[in-house]
Amino acid sequence: MKRILIISAWVFCAVAILVLTGFAMNQHGNRKAMDIDIVVEPFGDHNFIPEESIKTLLITNGFSVDRQMISEIDVPVIEQLVLSDPSVQSCEACITVEGKVLLKIQQRRPIARLTNLSGESYYMDEKGKLMPWSEKYTAPVILVNGNFIESYSDMKNKDFSLIDADSAMHTATVLDDVCNIVKAIDADSFLRVQMVQLYLTTDNGFELI
Repeated sequence: MKRILIISAWVFCAVAILVLTGFAMNQHGNRKAMDIDIVVEPFGDHNFIPEESIKTLLITNGFSVDRQMISEIDVPVIEQLVLSDPSVQSCEACITVEGKVLLKIQQRRPIARLTNLSGESYYMDEKGKLMPWSEKYTAPVILVNGNFIESYSDMKNKDFSLIDADSAMHTATVLDDVCNIVKAIDADSFLRVQMVQLYLTTDNGFELI
């Protein structure tokens, strides 16, 4: 009888916990979202992603903490929306017990600024992917300019780091070589502080300044 009572007590406690948890979750979901907390993990002094720009991105796409209930907030959709920003490397979103939407964002780290013959500027990050030019922030990285015409719009979906793993992924563009050179410079602590410019000459050569 004692064994049965003990088992019954444990079952009752488990059921009670489930009921209370479900009730708490239902009550929590019926509350309005309180605010958005955005934590952007920096890369040194780089600051490509102001908090206000993320809030504006969410609001312009239909999310507003002034109107939405917690149960209506689709966390995976918010994550994908933030990841659509080309300066974002990763994003984790959750709802806190206080009813706030918490976003933890890691930004991409640029290692070179490219300026083509048309005067268009954009960045290349440490993984060999391109980032658009930002009017809000200029990264202190090596400048790559000279005799190349590749534009950001034509090359933004290319992953130049893939040529290291598979030569078949070579895209037959000068940016393949640029990627290898600037990554080598970035990996060397001495070269990283000495080199300020990589210039592409008209005879397809490279000058390091």
